[in-house]
Amino acid sequence: METTQKERVYDDFKCKRLNFNIKFEIITFLPIHQIFDTIFLLDKTFFMSLKKRKIMTHIAENKKLIENEISFTKENIKEILGIFKDSKESKTFLKQICAYFLYKKFRFIKRWNLDSFNGSIDIKVFSFYMAMSNIVDEIYLDKSGIRKKEKYLRIFSNACAKNTKLKAFGIREEIGLNDLDMLYISRAITPNINLQELNFSNNLIGKNKTDFVYLAIILKENKNLTKIDLKENKLFENSDKDNFDLFCKELQKHKNLKAFRINGNSIIDNQYNFCNLVQSLEKSENMNSVNLAECDIGLSEQGLTAVSNLLKNGIISSIFLSSNELGRDDNHSHVINILENISKNPNLRFIRMDENKLSTQAKIVNLIKTIQKKIDYHDFDFDDDDNSL
Repeated sequence: METTQKERVYDDFKCKRLNFNIKFEIITFLPIHQIFDTIFLLDKTFFMSLKKRKIMTHIAENKKLIENEISFTKENIKEILGIFKDSKESKTFLKQICAYFLYKKFRFIKRWNLDSFNGSIDIKVFSFYMAMSNIVDEIYLDKSGIRKKEKYLRIFSNACAKNTKLKAFGIREEIGLNDLDMLYISRAITPNINLQELNFSNNLIGKNKTDFVYLAIILKENKNLTKIDLKENKLFENSDKDNFDLFCKELQKHKNLKAFRINGNSIIDNQYNFCNLVQSLEKSENMNSVNLAECDIGLSEQGLTAVSNLLKNGIISSIFLSSNELGRDDNHSHVINILENISKNPNLRFIRMDENKLSTQAKIVNLIKTIQKKIDYHDFDFDDDDNSL
């Protein structure tokens, strides 16, 4: 006769021949979700015999109610904890139990976007859930409240690090406000051979010098990253060069990175670091999409030269240069160099240079017309709206 799953569990833990105390000692060394998985597979007599801890009686009596009603919100978790109010168990242990039921309820969910909870999520419970689930491959945190306390970020970091199947990770929580933020984030996602996309947009990364060290570690340890989004951070507001150089060296060496976004980071306060970064992108083997929109490049002669050189190498297939004040009178020669390099690039398929009010000089207009014939998608505008193309 074929052995049932229930019988295999009995055999594994030798429960048939053990008294209650030994049975309980055997299963309590397991992680919480494995403990309850084991208990629920055993017969009701054994389950109810765990009266040594009153919590088990509460679970047995309210199992269906909890399964149907539980969610990740603070209000809901508070209600569920009320079921166990006379169990004399620690709050942490009770939240682990809540996480177990959520793990059972959502065990097939692969993608979580926590902005839908609008800050009402119980971060501790969600972290315990993440530690149990190993199928979540995408997670995005936006206004989840994870930075309200340092311990929340630390707990989440430790839990997330146990998920080895994560493919995409995003966070918008003012990361970088404290100097330890990027440490915890790097621990959460490093190393992970499956991680491909990082979205760090709309944070404060770069405010601390050490932020670039942790960015370098993330690049070094996650070899399969293909996309990084650092839109609207503080990348060039710090005078540090050494740590930023470390980050650029890892960026340059990365073999799989294909898309890089830093739009919305003004380069005016540290043009040297911007040029260093662009040179690293220029030398990156597989980089093909770069977003440099809204970076005030038109206010920096060094920046304009760096962008022109980036487009000269012929690797880039998509470039975003919108809203960079490229139409300033003293930029015409630089814009011509940029357009000439674009026109000679056989791989370029997408370009945006709108919101720049480009000069209507004949050479600039003719170069753009040449580019338009070769490129699949283009967007330009001129100082004279009637001449927009």
